[in-house]
Amino acid sequence: MSDKNRFIDNGDGTISNMGLMWTKTDTMNDLGKWVNYIEAQDYVRFLNEKKFAGYDDWRLPTRDELARFYDETFANTDKFGKKIHLNECFAPGGGLSMIAQLVSGKPRAWVLSLRDGQFSQPDGLWVISESARAVRTVNEQVGRECPMEEIYKPQAEIADNAWIKSMEQYQAMYDRSINDPDGFW
Repeated sequence: MSDKNRFIDNGDGTISNMGLMWTKTDTMNDLGKWVNYIEAQDYVRFLNEKKFAGYDDWRLPTRDELARFYDETFANTDKFGKKIHLNECFAPGGGLSMIAQLVSGKPRAWVLSLRDGQFSQPDGLWVISESARAVRTVNEQVGRECPMEEIYKPQAEIADNAWIKSMEQYQAMYDRSINDPDGFW
């Protein structure tokens, strides 16, 4: 998948990306203001209480998850109409920087600039003014993208020497292991 296509608009106010589901909008879009870390946590709590998009396990992203957001090839606009490097699936008019979870062992949160891709750790959880976007895990195999049409068959000489010779044979064995585990094992 190309970088442009790795974000999928689910049509319900959420965007999917490599095992994660993000809110399409951020606190700037939804609340019309910058938030500090405590307010960002309150925002996530509110989404969970109202079961946004049918889910109650929203949270702030980790630093690594937030790092997926930035790509210089992405073009969107912030609340000031300036260019930010956020995929166009996300709503325009949001914040120019995003709050992530706390820095390990410090009373600071990670902040990602969507203009230059730099992370910072500003002092004070109550005094920072950023935007926040909620995320939830939808697949524990985060980062794995392999649509069925992209599965490649092995060369014939390799397949001929394999214990399992075909996808059909594998599927039959798998089905038996589920339907008749005692007979299978």
